[in-house]
Amino acid sequence: SPRSRALGQGGGRSPASRPVCLSFFLFTACLGLWQCSLFVPVFMGSCCRCLVPGLNSGALDHRATSQPFCPITTCVLIAGISAPVVFFVDYASNCLYMEEIEGSVTVRDYIRSALKAEKAPQIFYALAKAIGQVLARMHDEDLIHGDLTTSNMLLKPPVDQLNIVLVDFGLSFVSGLPEDKGVDLYVLEKAFLSTHPNTEAVFEAFLKSYSTFSKKSKPVLKKLNEVRLRGRKRSMVG
Repeated sequence: SPRSRALGQGGGRSPASRPVCLSFFLFTACLGLWQCSLFVPVFMGSCCRCLVPGLNSGALDHRATSQPFCPITTCVLIAGISAPVVFFVDYASNCLYMEEIEGSVTVRDYIRSALKAEKAPQIFYALAKAIGQVLARMHDEDLIHGDLTTSNMLLKPPVDQLNIVLVDFGLSFVSGLPEDKGVDLYVLEKAFLSTHPNTEAVFEAFLKSYSTFSKKSKPVLKKLNEVRLRGRKRSMVG
């Protein structure tokens, strides 16, 4: 994966950046050990998603629910970043009730439809600015997403207002290290340019926005360049 390649040599995580405890679903989902089904009920008057464990997962359920419940989305919301709210965790049935972002579209689909419709370049640069602002705020709070892609960013309706919601925090952790933040941006860069070819100028606009809004951007962007070099060397070696 882009993240594993980015870590490369010298990219091991120090004690200062150990992962925080995630909710039981996110903890097991990031390990790829837990299958679940999904339905959309109403929880206390709000539309939400209910995540239910799959069959034959009793041992995993016990292992996962024994972890302290400290979802990283709580930290994200406290930092003023939009993310789905965790309404309730039912430890008896191992179900997780999360906010459903009704009427939203992924940034991935938004970009693809805008490219197909040949929208003006200003639309893409405005989106890049909005993403840069959100991720700058997240990193300034020492929150690492771990799996930044345009599929893990939603636009709330009306989508033209570019209100971004971050989702899928299964690989998230807390770290103040520029290395971890640089890898986070590198993962996004690889995913962005592979999913949306010929958008290098848009990603550069994102980095400019990130640099403008982040108070800690200088060492992070320096690390991003180092991570890029490591990635190129590993690609050349094969």
